[in-house]
Amino acid sequence: MSRQGDRIVTGAIYLRNSVTVWDAVTGQKLLTIDDERKPTSPVAFSPDGAEVLAVCQGDQMALAFDSRTGQPRHTFELSYVPHRVAYSPNGDYVVFADDRGSLEVYNAKSRTFVGKSEGFGDDAVLEELVFLPDSQTILSHFSMTPDSHEPLRLCNIQDVVRVR
Repeated sequence: MSRQGDRIVTGAIYLRNSVTVWDAVTGQKLLTIDDERKPTSPVAFSPDGAEVLAVCQGDQMALAFDSRTGQPRHTFELSYVPHRVAYSPNGDYVVFADDRGSLEVYNAKSRTFVGKSEGFGDDAVLEELVFLPDSQTILSHFSMTPDSHEPLRLCNIQDVVRVR
């Protein structure tokens, strides 16, 4: 959902490789984004609502589109297919995570690579990825076995930059 609360974005993998923007009040479809690079989910609105970010499941990339017109804006070339994506609340960063929790952080405005952090390996499955309100801390939630929900990992952007 957009931070403004007026629109919802969804990505369809199985039915169509497309992204759809919906009116949050009426449920009306506002925009369908079809692109030859097949954007799907995960998807996210930029904090200002101007962009929709969608992962291309067949490639190691994510695409940003104008959220009102569907016009392509830019591409993020990644080292894996992301399982989760999140913007920092202030719009400075976008973070991508694979299913094991490895992170790649980019400057959202310049689209330049900022840094990366390794995940937990094959025993972990990333369940959730969010920025905290300070726009500097990334919270990752993992499940280590099918019956457990552990651990939480906090990662400061400055630590990711230093690891680079």
